Amino acid sequence: MLHVVITWYVMSPQRFQKAYESLEHEAALERKKLMAEHQRRIQDELARKKTEAMNQYLDALADDDPDVSSLAQLPTSFNTM
Repeated sequence: MLHVVITWYVMSPQRFQKAYESLEHEAALERKKLMAEHQRRIQDELARKKTEAMNQYLDALADDDPDVSSLAQLPTSFNTM
């Protein structure tokens, strides 16, 4: 029969502090990475909306009989999309 001996590993306070600081640093880097990704996605979405609004505006201008009141609203419509 095999006897298993379990030993508890006791971490010194200095080693614990070093490990804790390392994990805090990793979390800060991950948070910074996530914030940058979020900002990039926001910028991409705004650019997409701006392009879509500009295309709608140019299409409306190209119409034979453009509706002036709707043309005036199109350039700012990407803010509410």
